Amino acid sequence: MKIRGKNSSAANAGRTACLLLAACCWLTAITGTAGAIGGDLNSDGLVDWSDVASLAGGWPQIYVLTDYAHLAVNWLRTDPIANQTACYRLDETGGVTAFDSSGNNRNGTLKVEAGELIENGFAWQPAGVHGGAIMFDGDGVSGENPRPYIEIPTAGMSAAAGMVALWANLADPAPANDDSRNNNIYLFGLYGDTADKVKLYVTGSATLKFNIGNCSFSGTNGFAFTRGQWTHIAILWDNGIYVIYINGSPEPIYSGDGTYTAPSFDTLPATADIGNTGETNKAFSMHGMIDEVRIFNRPMNTAQIRWISDGAVRAWDPSPPDAATDIPVEGIALQWTPARETDTYNIYFGTANSPPFAVNLPITHYQLPPLSPATVYYWRVDGVGAADTVTGNLWSFRTVPLPDEPSSPSPANGAANVDIAADLSWKNGAYTTSSAVYFGTFNPPPFAANLPITNYQLPVASYQLPILSCITGASTRPARAVRPQAVYTALFQHPHKRPSPRKNRSRQTAKTKDG
Repeated sequence: MKIRGKNSSAANAGRTACLLLAACCWLTAITGTAGAIGGDLNSDGLVDWSDVASLAGGWPQIYVLTDYAHLAVNWLRTDPIANQTACYRLDETGGVTAFDSSGNNRNGTLKVEAGELIENGFAWQPAGVHGGAIMFDGDGVSGENPRPYIEIPTAGMSAAAGMVALWANLADPAPANDDSRNNNIYLFGLYGDTADKVKLYVTGSATLKFNIGNCSFSGTNGFAFTRGQWTHIAILWDNGIYVIYINGSPEPIYSGDGTYTAPSFDTLPATADIGNTGETNKAFSMHGMIDEVRIFNRPMNTAQIRWISDGAVRAWDPSPPDAATDIPVEGIALQWTPARETDTYNIYFGTANSPPFAVNLPITHYQLPPLSPATVYYWRVDGVGAADTVTGNLWSFRTVPLPDEPSSPSPANGAANVDIAADLSWKNGAYTTSSAVYFGTFNPPPFAANLPITNYQLPVASYQLPILSCITGASTRPARAVRPQAVYTALFQHPHKRPSPRKNRSRQTAKTKDG
């Protein structure tokens, strides 16, 4: 577009300069660090308090934790399997033995009260959380409680610190209120005396309660089981501190302050019960299913508990993180931490919240093609094993938006009689940190330079030669996209007018025909 100045002949003799402002953003890739686990100073495959001790040089190896946050702090995610003292997957199809899959040979034994039949108190189930499960019939076939329980050894456990984690599915309706049980059922029971105990139990109203050390009758605040639905429970203790986790998240407690008297919890009985009290009185037996019972001799951190509650059965720890924003549109790979017993992965990916199937892979990452900016993508990873396919969680992320357009060009759009010694300048739009400058005598002008600043020093110009320019902006957002914006034009001054002097800049003076 040509702009006429006050002097028509001067405007005709001059030429129109064109400034095209656009915005773009360049790719930034984030890669992980290969090699050893960062922070694993003692090379035990974990990042934990022992590494803090190594770093400090001689701190004690056992810590008295005075802050709940220490227990919940998200240390580096490492496989907690190495810390198990026993693991009861409860995938058996018959018999009276609950085998320990940890490799420590601490098998459990199915028991009922004297005179009852095992089959009256238990039933192996083909479908649990992962693989099979076991049903505790706290009412029995005749309506009389056969008091079933699985007796396990406590060898390898520690009174100082540890954790019990399991999946529970309460039967509906609640068990009959016989044997003065008050509708209470036990998920786990360890009892030496009033100060040496770990108990998890459920009231008739389906609320969770627990005892730890000399702390009795504490419970969760606001949580209640949904009967017929699987719920993951974990209770951990560490030298006077205890925390209860529901489905991988720490749960507030309604009584107590999360502490117990550590020195008084110092002795463990020889056995504990899955599905009962751990005491002589077995009237409070579980009524429903239990699966995947894991015993530890140290507390786990939040990420590890989430692995136990979720990652043990399905892919977890997605990258990009779930609901992440400003994700680059190029160079992105979907990554996840695998579930156990998974051979390959079915990847679903797309812009619908029920994404279509993309590919089956034997690896834990999937390289994406270039994506669209400002778009929400959904993805899911289903684990395929020899026994079954486990549907994964639905995750999503949003790609980086296009940068806002540049503004405030100088020379201004449509300006006339612009000094040929002038430079170009502009104001970046949001998210922009660099500019690709296009400069020439026709529209669109050719590329001239890429700059991290918002001004461009024009090259030496002949008085006889018109000037045309264009600028594009580069976004701080890590993506690659270009959005053309307005075309700005300016009429440079008449070639017979002498240019204004410019400090610290030399120009070759072209001869005019009057020269």
